[in-house]
Amino acid sequence: MVPFYIIEYNKGMEANDNFVKSPFSKKFFPVTFIILIIIVAVLFFVFNSEEMQLNVSGEQIKGLEIAQKTALFLDKTIKPDGSFELLYECSKGLTCKPIESSGPPHTGQIILAYYDLWKKTDDPSYKEKAERAMNFVLTNCEKDTSHCEWNYFPLYGFYKDTGEARYKNAMLKVAGKFLRGSLIDTVNNNNGMKLLMLYDVTGEKKYLDFLINSADKVRKGEFDMGKVLYQSGDFSVKQGNFQAIWTIYLPAYNATKNPVYLEEIEKFFESARILDHTREFNNTNDFGNLIKVWEVTLDLTKIYKDNPEKYKIYRSQANRIGGYILRSRWDAPELKKFDGDFGFLHSLNKNKNNKSPFSSAWAARLYLRMSGTSFKLQSEK
Repeated sequence: MVPFYIIEYNKGMEANDNFVKSPFSKKFFPVTFIILIIIVAVLFFVFNSEEMQLNVSGEQIKGLEIAQKTALFLDKTIKPDGSFELLYECSKGLTCKPIESSGPPHTGQIILAYYDLWKKTDDPSYKEKAERAMNFVLTNCEKDTSHCEWNYFPLYGFYKDTGEARYKNAMLKVAGKFLRGSLIDTVNNNNGMKLLMLYDVTGEKKYLDFLINSADKVRKGEFDMGKVLYQSGDFSVKQGNFQAIWTIYLPAYNATKNPVYLEEIEKFFESARILDHTREFNNTNDFGNLIKVWEVTLDLTKIYKDNPEKYKIYRSQANRIGGYILRSRWDAPELKKFDGDFGFLHSLNKNKNNKSPFSSAWAARLYLRMSGTSFKLQSEK
């Protein structure tokens, strides 16, 4: 904004024919003022747009470093007893603060993020935190089995690596619940994955049969996929689709190698066109769905490791989803959105948002699976 004393000075000079009239003269001031307003508006839009915020540098960062830096966010959430702060609320101009979180004690991805980092780096501090959190789960599962139910993945991982009976026993505490669950429970509570884990550690076919029966019911349309998230051509992408491919079709295929389940997954990817609709994933549940899709693409690269054409397709999708999540949701100093503590935000909202250690840890684990991949810190045009 031009100081008013300059405007007044120019007014006094208007009578001088040898003086070049200022654009801030009385005659031209209204036009100039409008132009300035337009310029300010354009600059405000540019500097506050998502693309401008993401174009912070031409640097790149590898998946391993992203995972390690995200662990710094997790470090501030772990408590001495091995439990965690489960949710943070962020407001523009303020530091993200922990708030009460409803729901089950869902910390499995955090435990596994530390555990996977230990296996990748051999840093004992990661192992100590993973074991501290796992001991908290085991202790509390004795009085509240939801601690076992909602931390099933690390129970399985620890048992597979150590063979210690305490992890298997903890899994078996809630095994019967999965066999009694409705189709809605099986899909929505990630039970398909858990049934495959039980089949793997026990060899009991009842777990596999329940999984396959559930998968076939979903294929026949017996599961309500819920509300529409977005429309992709003639295909309605619904909330339940993401659970179906991740916790039903994928474990069913891995257990049986029956191509019908793999076809369901690929059909979804072809129809949903995720990369054309990334901005539709703009709230807490949708971020979880986007992470599930990302994980499935990485699993498909393993399935198609001997098929160069399909491997390339799904690897490219995994790279692009990982890059998009990094630039749009990682609150790092290089991409600061709130307090730059390396946690991942749930949505694209710049004024008020949330971070959960669970989702941040899950993202960290997927970046760790792509540890040698370089991701751009600026948006790709």
